[in-house]
Amino acid sequence: MTLDHEVPFLDWMGATLVEWGPEHALLSLAITPQHLNRSGVVHGGIYAVLADAAGGLAGCYSHHPAAHRKSYTLSLTTSFLGSSAQGRLNARGSLRRRGRRVYFATVEITGDTGELLAVGEGSFLYRTPGGAAHADSLPGAP
Repeated sequence: MTLDHEVPFLDWMGATLVEWGPEHALLSLAITPQHLNRSGVVHGGIYAVLADAAGGLAGCYSHHPAAHRKSYTLSLTTSFLGSSAQGRLNARGSLRRRGRRVYFATVEITGDTGELLAVGEGSFLYRTPGGAAHADSLPGAP
């Protein structure tokens, strides 16, 4: 079963949201030739996109589909620990701490055998219902 995540870029890339619940999200991506770099392994940008999306979704779940929150990424660090050229990548995002406007998530990206390939750490800013970031949380705000 594929869950609705409202992230068209993930659809275009071929990633699917296979699990989404309170404080976690799991994305999966079948590796295809267009995901590879010139060395023949998955491009680092693919890992970064998966870390960004799984971390962002981990803090936005609601039991009511119409009430899912949305967020912006404030910062993202991705550490590359291994590589893969085939099979599937699984990115599991976990909420670490939530404030009123900002939350923090960790993502582990593994391959088919469970080998840890990358780790991501991100901070995210909740969007207001109208789509804007909280004005008093933006850089340069009074």
